[in-house]
Amino acid sequence: RLDAAAPAPPAPYDLETRKAPVKDIVEFGVSHPSNVALGMAFIVDVLIYCQVDRSQAIQRAAELNPDNDRFRSAGAAEVARGTKLSVQLKLPWPTDPAVQVIHWNGSIANVSFRVLPNKSLPPGPVHGCCKISVDGLTIGQVFFRLTVGQNATSEDRRISYARAVKSAF
Repeated sequence: RLDAAAPAPPAPYDLETRKAPVKDIVEFGVSHPSNVALGMAFIVDVLIYCQVDRSQAIQRAAELNPDNDRFRSAGAAEVARGTKLSVQLKLPWPTDPAVQVIHWNGSIANVSFRVLPNKSLPPGPVHGCCKISVDGLTIGQVFFRLTVGQNATSEDRRISYARAVKSAF
């Protein structure tokens, strides 16, 4: 005998209607000035884009901040659409904000960080790192170099490639 108040049994799971998430091969790029002066804030832009969109990403980086004359990108990683990517810059100075989040949707995406070089450092190179992670697992890193000095601009633009984490296992 069936009780009218009892819930209906769950429908059988249909494997044919479940679709695998769309995945893209993405690269990570950092656009930044080559020279910075202590006490003068600057912007670092981080871009995430499909490999086939590299030239468009470089163009967007130039449009975002014409003062940023360097663009470094990292090798490829596979990312499913809808994935929440955490982006963090590591520099000897604080960044605002400390961490940014991008929800990957297959289109070129970017976040910007404001950096205020407030520590007294001798003139010369300063190394930075942009780390991209998913649920705490690093999937990509872009290392870059700034020069602390008097000249805050440069007309030179260069694209370099770095190695990304291809697999966590």
